[in-house]
Amino acid sequence: MGPAGETIDILTGRMEHHITADVAYAVWQYWRATGDEAFFIDAGAEILLETARFWASRAVAGADGKRHIRHVIGPDEYHEDEDVDDNAFTNVMARWNIARGLEAIEVMRARWPDGAAAFCERLVLGEPELANWRDAVARIVTGLDPATGLYEQFAGYHKLEPLDLSLYADRKMPIDVVIGRERTQRSQVVKQADVVALLALLPDEFPGAAAKANFRYYEPRCAHGSSLSAGIHALVAARLGETENALRFLRQAAAADLELDPNSAGGIRIAGLRGLWQAIVLGFAGLGPERRHACDRSEAAAPVAHPVFLGALEAPFRGISDQCQYCGGDAGGGGGDGDPDRSRQEHIDGRRDAATAGIGCHPRRLWVLSISSMAFTLERDEGGAAVRIRGRVIGDVTEVDVCNSPCMQYTLTKFTTTVKKWATVLAVVGMAGATNISAGQADQADAKRLLKAMSDYLAAQKAISFDYDVDLELVSTQQQKIALASSGALTLNRPDKLHLTRTGGFANLEMTFDGKTLTLLGKNTNLYTQVEAPGTIDQLVDVLRDKYHRPVPAADLLMSDPYKELMPEVNDVKDLGSGVIHGIECDHLAFRTKEVDWQIWIAQGARPYPCRYVITSKKVTGWPQYTLDIWAWKTGAEVASDAFKLEIPAGAKQLTPDQVPEINDIPALFTPKGAK
Repeated sequence: MGPAGETIDILTGRMEHHITADVAYAVWQYWRATGDEAFFIDAGAEILLETARFWASRAVAGADGKRHIRHVIGPDEYHEDEDVDDNAFTNVMARWNIARGLEAIEVMRARWPDGAAAFCERLVLGEPELANWRDAVARIVTGLDPATGLYEQFAGYHKLEPLDLSLYADRKMPIDVVIGRERTQRSQVVKQADVVALLALLPDEFPGAAAKANFRYYEPRCAHGSSLSAGIHALVAARLGETENALRFLRQAAAADLELDPNSAGGIRIAGLRGLWQAIVLGFAGLGPERRHACDRSEAAAPVAHPVFLGALEAPFRGISDQCQYCGGDAGGGGGDGDPDRSRQEHIDGRRDAATAGIGCHPRRLWVLSISSMAFTLERDEGGAAVRIRGRVIGDVTEVDVCNSPCMQYTLTKFTTTVKKWATVLAVVGMAGATNISAGQADQADAKRLLKAMSDYLAAQKAISFDYDVDLELVSTQQQKIALASSGALTLNRPDKLHLTRTGGFANLEMTFDGKTLTLLGKNTNLYTQVEAPGTIDQLVDVLRDKYHRPVPAADLLMSDPYKELMPEVNDVKDLGSGVIHGIECDHLAFRTKEVDWQIWIAQGARPYPCRYVITSKKVTGWPQYTLDIWAWKTGAEVASDAFKLEIPAGAKQLTPDQVPEINDIPALFTPKGAK
């Protein structure tokens, strides 16, 4: 009610619909992390489907052929009038929510077919409605500009008034109070993480350089009018390797509850603590729900750590304690003798071999998190400005203190410990990424199992699409090492449809296969050929290799049984631990045959798709190397169904197959001896 007794419409309560997708996201991540099938059957699946149903009804078709979600409020609550349409966070999360609803149906039909039929009947959910969902996934506006890789926060955001927030750096009040609500709404100032929050939740939506581009665009526009904002920014900055930014936002998030603030009303911000926890564990430490998802129970590899933090951690989480695990004293206690510093040091010195993961008593300790054999504590010194994150690992421990700035001190812990047949070397200090290499004898059985899981996943996907980058490294006829680059996109629909594009410095190729005819078009030469090749994608690959002597690199990954195609003649197998490709944590495997070495990085999680595939030829001078990077991975309803048409341009000259020249990116100068 207003001061005159009038009703004031609280638009955030009526229009902030992204919370619906946020709940669905939490349901999906919980199921992935725990594998709790009873929850999924009894409640989780229904939540996913009913929220998907809501979003499909909310995404309305427009005259432009796209589907729009109009009149919403995104996480940026400064822009809350009824003219806000197509908020990027809301729309992308809605699309994700609908896609997970479709995937939930597929999971239920595969695992519990009888129950799935009864479930759909109870919800009155039929194929026409599911078709509408698939259409929504394909046509919802996202605000992405392909040319820049930037998401527009909402329709028309880029046209708003730019505002230099550095001019208001010393303000003591929220920016909307300082400049007024009306000007705030007319400007590009953002209340809290919005597109940046999307970066945190769905990093796959930001391949390659897009993640940094969006973070660097929106970070200076954010006024952090919510205590939830800094933690999300710290998480994303840590993932991107922007160390100073990450530390700055982490300090800001911690200060909300470590410093006296009248807004706290004598308490603490539970949601803010969650954001701080996520920044440390999911950002700096590199741990994520992918490590404990429903479909892959592997515990063989550790996550990758941010180089500034303590290193890779092992799940599961064991709990949060507000007591010292050595003496039982409370967070502000001194362990019984009134001297917290001395008691803490005695604990650390005297209990290094303890089975628990505590780290002693700390003044103004906020919380202690135990993760397997490790704990960390966030604290503030009595009477001082220092904020510290202290880590402790029970095992073979060497501790080194490194000051990153006057008001932040980290304890970098370097240790080697073996857990469940794997070992991890931690605390790589520097700006470069850190990679975990398995120590000791590689587990060949695990490597083969991971490759087989990828093969089974690929074979089960009827529709697949992805973008790719290729680097071909070889030695020129003048003995110079050269790297040639090309990019493209691929879409397939099993068993007999394929569309591929490739653009490089010397070739611009488009290819389609419809189960009957193979068409190749050289766009830069305006030449094309068509070959009758009835059959499946597997048969097409064989025909290209055996009849036309044109083997397709990495085509093994497209076959109906990749494992069968990849493993013949393999004589050495290694599991090399973890790696990160385009921000995706992967299992890194290496294989050897007599003629080639090859490596593959497989995404960890419910969708174990190949993220990178490297082939090195040992029989050709200079050991040429072919690297395929895969990103923007999509399956099922996410894949466009009309991608298998190729329009021959007017004036294009048709060639017979034997007249087709080599269509590749290797000019004669670079052709290595013995290469084809």
